[in-house]
Amino acid sequence: MTSTKVLFILLVSLTLFPLVSAQIIFKDYPQGVYNWGDILEVNFSIKKQESFSGFMDVKLICGSKSFLLYRVPVSLNSNQKKYFSFFWEEKNLVGSNCRISVLLDEIEEKSDYFRISNQIDVEAEINKFSFNPSEFLFLEGEAKKKNGDLVDGFAKISFMGSYHQIEVQDGSFYHEFQLDPNSPPSEYLVKIEVFEGDSLDESLNSGFFQIPFEVFPILRNISIFSEDIFSPGETVKFDFSLRDQENQPLPEENLMTYKILNPNKDLVSEGTINSNHSLFYTFNLDDLDGYWTIEVSLGLISNRGRIQLRGVPYLDIDFNDDTFEISNKGNSFFGGILEFSFINSLTEEEIIQIVNLNLDENEVYSFSPELKIGNYYEVFIKGDRWGNGTYWDKVEIKEKTSSWVTAAVIGLGNLKFNWIFIIILSIILLAGLFFSFRKKIFKHFSKFFIKKEISESKKENLTPLVSPLKDEKVFLIFFKCNPTFSKKLKEILSNENLSLKEISEGFFFSLLRYTKISQPEINLLKLTKRVLSFSRKKREVVEAMVHLSGKEENLKQFLISSEKIFEKRLGEFIITEEIYKKLPEDKKRFFIEVKSFAIGENIIKIYSYKGI
Repeated sequence: MTSTKVLFILLVSLTLFPLVSAQIIFKDYPQGVYNWGDILEVNFSIKKQESFSGFMDVKLICGSKSFLLYRVPVSLNSNQKKYFSFFWEEKNLVGSNCRISVLLDEIEEKSDYFRISNQIDVEAEINKFSFNPSEFLFLEGEAKKKNGDLVDGFAKISFMGSYHQIEVQDGSFYHEFQLDPNSPPSEYLVKIEVFEGDSLDESLNSGFFQIPFEVFPILRNISIFSEDIFSPGETVKFDFSLRDQENQPLPEENLMTYKILNPNKDLVSEGTINSNHSLFYTFNLDDLDGYWTIEVSLGLISNRGRIQLRGVPYLDIDFNDDTFEISNKGNSFFGGILEFSFINSLTEEEIIQIVNLNLDENEVYSFSPELKIGNYYEVFIKGDRWGNGTYWDKVEIKEKTSSWVTAAVIGLGNLKFNWIFIIILSIILLAGLFFSFRKKIFKHFSKFFIKKEISESKKENLTPLVSPLKDEKVFLIFFKCNPTFSKKLKEILSNENLSLKEISEGFFFSLLRYTKISQPEINLLKLTKRVLSFSRKKREVVEAMVHLSGKEENLKQFLISSEKIFEKRLGEFIITEEIYKKLPEDKKRFFIEVKSFAIGENIIKIYSYKGI
């Protein structure tokens, strides 16, 4: 920077008066503030009684410091005027309060105080104080020197790590900035430095100003988290995280849409999910193996993730008439061997049959074992059911005459009766009918349960509900479904030699009886699976519940409460605690306790399994 220059033009008016002493009079006092480079003009007159020849001193006095600015010889005649001009160069007096002193012939006169400054006053504003990335920021400002003069020069602007130089003309400047699309969310400053002149080397005066502003975090991505590989029947858990422009999580919750696509890009599930919640999806046994896709979107932001579903075979074994049906209901080819062991329950004779299977998805293999008609057999099945490991299953059959039930929906009872009990139970049922005549369900139930079912059981040579056989297990099965679906339901049950009776609209029942089967509860589970699987394929909703009770006094209360227990149990297979306790341990783990009901004086717990 060049030396500070203050130009003084001294207008000296020398007027000679016929006075004995000299008099110095300032005509125009200095202004209050001067910037570097300003011209300081001093006007004063000298009156003296006689002609003078000598030196005149002009000094700058700042505080305790005194600087001789100019010393000139002066020769004055009567009525003579002289003008003086000079430059002052001094850097160290910026910010000081100063005044001018004129000394002539030992007579001194001083001006008023004034201030010397190198400052420029800068003021600026922006269009707003909060921005999203990619938005525009408009800057407008003005610059004045301390003496009030408008600045001509330039401004250097620091903006989010970048620097810009713009022109300042007649004290005004303007500029536009576009924020970077990836600007991190934070607080920032626009810093403005204004300089007088064309370059820093020539500039004598400068000023500074800054404006704060904020950049908001905005949604830039949706992260998806889950395990990578699953098997049919397993449940995948998806977690989500909304991310800003710095890939940092956003705390707020938002409702997103999602789609789940199978390897063929078919839509299998869609809906909405809160961004801070987890999404669960359970694969069906026959779902396509391969890479599945989940797509999530929120506004214009979307993302997709990919998971792999393994190919796993799953064998389902059923028995109709005298034929075993083995179907592959998994999503992958099955090749392996099953060993069937048939043990006669009377003679304990064992018959072994080896079945070599090569089943594609949904393919069925059937075979009829050569067993003696009219005998009961315990059937043990051993084999490589999943393609690795060993699977065992125990079932009981009565060849030709009894049905091996492979699915169950609903049942009532492990009831043992004698003729005295028949009379007591009949009285209880009649009393229950009398006091419950207003209840539609009980009215219909009495019509079918007491009269029609027993009469038809006799026609079909089936054991009636109230049976003299001590070892018989009787199950009362309830179905609640769309009335139009009942026809399909009747077809399924007819294959098991069972009939379906209507209690009220959409509410049905049937009877199952077993005399020499040790664990009919297993057969009920199999029947349930078959009915519910069929209903889901047809996109129908079947409610199902199983109830066991050995106390005849609870029967009436159960009949009255049966529909109440069905409430809000759509599409579930429900069993009671009594059946639950009789299930093998490997079956129990698929059930959870969901509710308890008061039936008479007893509390009945029910368990639900939605994964069948």
